Amino acid sequence: MRMKFHEALPFFKNKSVDFLHIDGFHSYEAVKNDYETWFEKLSENAVVLFHDTNTFKKNYEVHRFWKELNIRYPGQCFEFMHSHGLGILFPKSLDFAMNFKKKQTIELQKIFNIFTTLGDELYYKINGKYSLTKNFQLNYNQILDLLIKIKKDNPLMSDKIKKIFD
Repeated sequence: MRMKFHEALPFFKNKSVDFLHIDGFHSYEAVKNDYETWFEKLSENAVVLFHDTNTFKKNYEVHRFWKELNIRYPGQCFEFMHSHGLGILFPKSLDFAMNFKKKQTIELQKIFNIFTTLGDELYYKINGKYSLTKNFQLNYNQILDLLIKIKKDNPLMSDKIKKIFD
């Protein structure tokens, strides 16, 4: 549905939304309003993504609201720190958040660290810092080729990844 968040609200029943991605206006007030107005629409096992949790420039205050959510929902917030940041919140179920964490084969923070390290490296290697076009996508072979090239061009990358597991 191509419309503003508040315009879409009437099309959804309460407790019917399992997945919500908040990536509209980036002011503190706008992000908080989007979250609060959609809260009743979220199911008990809903996941909410917040884009730009790691962006600290003028008029980008998602990080401020994200910090509040981390205090309000301890153990229910997870974050990918690379690029602009992506917050993952399980607002209505601590059990669901814990199950998310338990399903990981290694410690969750290590997964986020690996993704951050590789994500930053891939992001910057492709076209330079903050220059990827919107909706840029890579297929599996392109990602594999980039990882091999990064390893060859930057042998320190392997050491960074190994240190995460130490």
